[in-house]
This record gives sequence, structure tokens and C-alpha cells, in this order.
Amino acid sequence: MSKLTRQSVIRELLGSEAVSSQDELRRLLYRRGHRVTQATLSRDIHELGLVKTGEGYSLPQNGDS
Repeated sequence: MSKLTRQSVIRELLGSEAVSSQDELRRLLYRRGHRVTQATLSRDIHELGLVKTGEGYSLPQNGDS
């Protein structure tokens, strides 16, 4: 699956539920058919500009991603 598709799924997941860790996000992606390594997921998090808060990861507030 393409990087753009995977990153779109990440945005959907974060828009619909709290995701507290990279491992939880990786498992959620796996359930959606995206098998990713920790390194790939870390790059996606950086490229999307995700923010780690006390509740977990969230999308940037300014919509720059």
C-alpha cells in the first residue's frame, strides 16, 4: 500500500480515537491491512507533524500536514 494511503489512514485513526503510543498505532494500522515497521511509522509521524500529548498522538492544530 502506498505511503499516501497509509498516512491518510493514520489521519482517520487519529481523528476517530485516542492513540497513546506508536505500538498502538502500528497495531491499528495492521488491522487495516498496513504492515509497517517502527522506523516507517516514526517517519510518518514526523512527516504528518503529529503531536504527542498526555492523551497520546494528535493531528497538528494548524492543519499543515
